Amino acid sequence: MAAWFAGESAKTKTLGNVMVTHTWTVRCYWRVQASAQSREATELEIWNAVRAIQAGFRGDSTLDGNVTDLDISLAAVGWSDVGGNTFRICSFNLELIDLEAESIAP
Repeated sequence: MAAWFAGESAKTKTLGNVMVTHTWTVRCYWRVQASAQSREATELEIWNAVRAIQAGFRGDSTLDGNVTDLDISLAAVGWSDVGGNTFRICSFNLELIDLEAESIAP
């Protein structure tokens, strides 16, 4: 699994602070195996990983009080070639919503 900061997707000012939505991309990789049985098992593993990862984030939607809330996009599943090896990938965006990201001085 890999995760990287993809930038800010929204920034809004109020009288006292700046609200920011930070976007992170989360991606999981599974090496494609030759046998049909292994490939079928990989598909089930992808399904279970999507549910577990998204449930884990949703279970602590404030990330221990570090953000106001979060939103998770629908999972996108595809294929990728990395160094000559074929992988099944699953990725989604995690949007961290911080309603008090930056204070504005009076």
